[in-house]
Amino acid sequence: CICVHVSIWLHWHGSWRLRWLQKHPQQGQVVSTASLTTHLGDTACRLTVNCLFGHIYRAMDNHKDTLGSADVSPRLIDNASNTPFVLLASLRVKPDRLEEYLELAEKTDTAVKESEPGMLLHTFDADPSDPCAFTWTEVYQNDAALLAHLNNPKLDEYLKGHEEMGDSLEVEIYGALAEDTIKFLNDSGIQWKHHCTRFGFFDKFSARKI
Repeated sequence: CICVHVSIWLHWHGSWRLRWLQKHPQQGQVVSTASLTTHLGDTACRLTVNCLFGHIYRAMDNHKDTLGSADVSPRLIDNASNTPFVLLASLRVKPDRLEEYLELAEKTDTAVKESEPGMLLHTFDADPSDPCAFTWTEVYQNDAALLAHLNNPKLDEYLKGHEEMGDSLEVEIYGALAEDTIKFLNDSGIQWKHHCTRFGFFDKFSARKI
């Protein structure tokens, strides 16, 4: 389950990189994924997401099932580590730091776009009813893209800024994850919420060119 309060996030983030490299030394040079969009309004973001998933559901002649049976956990399927999934990070910003926070968020989005080919979509979406509430919407190519993102040193500045300027941060993952990835997240010490896939399909995704 991934509901991350920022204080918990910052506590484990410093040791995240070292622990990942110790467990997966072959991934030492991997950097995470980037965004298809840098800064979109709420309507444009919705259109982007709708177009992306509309394409997926229309072009499924050779689709891959993420789960063979609704009674089987997606953690057990062989291709779980190569399944694309969605991460939503909901947050609030202190009203008196809003403009400063938006500048930091846009700077972070640019850094992710330039360094993370496995991030297929990365947008900062505004809540229509709360001017200080936002959601990071992220689509990952696979588990390796998520681990690379969390290991990206360019996120340090953003996380430190959120601790100072933000009020909350809650993260949820929607989709299949490999057992090793779930164990890694559990061992990290964070609280997290995982919406497991029961059935469905996905198209073949490719990393972006940077």
